Amino acid sequence: DIVAFAAMKEIRKRGLRIPEDVGLVGFTDDYHATVVHPSLTSITHPTFEMGEMVAKLFFESLEGNATPKQVELKTTLMVRESSSHGQPTT
Repeated sequence: DIVAFAAMKEIRKRGLRIPEDVGLVGFTDDYHATVVHPSLTSITHPTFEMGEMVAKLFFESLEGNATPKQVELKTTLMVRESSSHGQPTT
């Protein structure tokens, strides 16, 4: 989201409008995503569960039980004003 906030600033500097000219989506769903204008559409990821999985895989590797795995954790798209998806545009 921090990169998206910087992008918002640069987009406005160039005279473009969010979301009318440029749609923007962040990744983290930081608290600040709800207080900037326009509010930032963002993807929420399960930080705690990511840490748990990393620890589990780490300890498995220490025990010699490590096997290559693909792990998928659920994310959620929080649609807000910075994207025109589902939002009226002017």
